[in-house]
Amino acid sequence: MELKKNPKKDLNKKSGQYFLFGLLMVLMLVFIALEWKSYDTLDDYDVALNNIDDPITEDVPVFELEAIPPPALPVVPTKIEVVENEDSIIETIIETSESSQDTQIMEVSDIVVEEVEEEVNVNWVTIEEVPIFPGCEKEEDKRACFNKMIQKHIRKISDIQKWPKNLGWKEE
Repeated sequence: MELKKNPKKDLNKKSGQYFLFGLLMVLMLVFIALEWKSYDTLDDYDVALNNIDDPITEDVPVFELEAIPPPALPVVPTKIEVVENEDSIIETIIETSESSQDTQIMEVSDIVVEEVEEEVNVNWVTIEEVPIFPGCEKEEDKRACFNKMIQKHIRKISDIQKWPKNLGWKEE
């Protein structure tokens, strides 16, 4: 089989150089975009026509403060009266929950756990209607129909679970 391409006209000859040149150009553009700085324009206001008034000077009045004498100390009574307290106060003792080194540590086998079973009271007198499987409403023996329909449903589910094996599939 002969090559029909001219080796002088090969477009892939310098494709690596063109790719590197393009990559360099994109890198330069990204660098310039990230390093670009812009400054706010300065607004120059003309202040030539603003007349600055002379500063206003005022004399500050001088105040003289009078010294206020400190208040007199309260006189302590010389006689102390003892009054009997007739109200009884009930004091509560607050015990700490922290253990000390004298506290004995209990073994796990020493702890007895009592299980309390909750009694569930079901009022069987109030159950008036027996559950009926859909499709057994018109049957005379509803219990036999119910059992027959449940067995049919269970067989259907077990057939679905065996379905991949019936086709020869391997379970994962």
